[in-house]
Amino acid sequence: MRLAQVLSLKPQIRARLESFDTFLELLTGVDLGITGLVGRKSDWISLGVRIGADEDGYRLAVRFRTPTRLPLWEQWILKRIFKFVKASDLDVQYTGPVMAIPLSGPPPAVAGDGVLRIGSSISHASTRAGTLGFFAKTVNGGHEGFVSANHVIGLLDHAQPDDPIVHPGGTSTNPVVGRFDHFVPLRIAGERFVDAAFARLRDGVQFDAAALPGGQRLSPTVSDLTETSVFKFAEGSGMTSGRVLSFNFDKLRVLSYGEHLNLVPFEDQIEIESDTAHRFSTGGDSGSLVWDRNHQAVGLLFANTEQGGTQHNGLSYVNPIGTVLSKLGVALLPAH
Repeated sequence: MRLAQVLSLKPQIRARLESFDTFLELLTGVDLGITGLVGRKSDWISLGVRIGADEDGYRLAVRFRTPTRLPLWEQWILKRIFKFVKASDLDVQYTGPVMAIPLSGPPPAVAGDGVLRIGSSISHASTRAGTLGFFAKTVNGGHEGFVSANHVIGLLDHAQPDDPIVHPGGTSTNPVVGRFDHFVPLRIAGERFVDAAFARLRDGVQFDAAALPGGQRLSPTVSDLTETSVFKFAEGSGMTSGRVLSFNFDKLRVLSYGEHLNLVPFEDQIEIESDTAHRFSTGGDSGSLVWDRNHQAVGLLFANTEQGGTQHNGLSYVNPIGTVLSKLGVALLPAH
């Protein structure tokens, strides 16, 4: 299908799935194994746009996110979706739940030059370690700083202005490289679009705003997803590669943020699969920047699954870079 067709079809299928919720409540005599699912059953299904090899190759991506696989329910849903979409126009996968990428302990000690870079290990002084995504400046005021995930430096909406951000992350006694400034709230009603926060750089901290592994430099322009080969670097887990599989995912309900913040719904997310036998993302990678073969920023890494993908080693989810910038009110910081 063409992209416009999939984008038009997606809300129609979502409405159909939600109509099934009411029908399933009235259904008797058939056990689909869904009685234990919390909330609306359709919320355990995500829909996105699967990228194709050409302009006619787009498909509707369907992801079943239940904690355990429910074959009878999946078959029941798909049988009814097939009335509106050909099987060849669907990409269906069971992934299990989407989980916020956990923080990690301090990365292994390595000799370095003390320069803060994209992929450096950082954290709020009171938490475990995540990753510095990219350097930015505020649109209002021009304050220079860096961006990571809210659950890395924003304490899931509990961080206070000027709280210390340390490098390497995970140990409160490590050098302070920044001060927390603001986050995009996660503890709100309704849909979320980013898990992101901004910290101001501490005076005197040495940094390189554009350095990527292998001597490459981050482009000042951002990706439009035309190039689907992507990369991520984190000080703790190293360099990984993959490809953008799908985008525009809805009902991306993220588990494991913590007490009183569970099943957090995200909209318009990018899906990435590894192109090797190694996972694209693992503990400590939250907040990492994902970039493409043209060294253009794709988005901010924040969540993943245990299952799914061509390599059967899980899928990773990324906030689109344009949304991160606009929601935080920042712009990419040019190389100095």
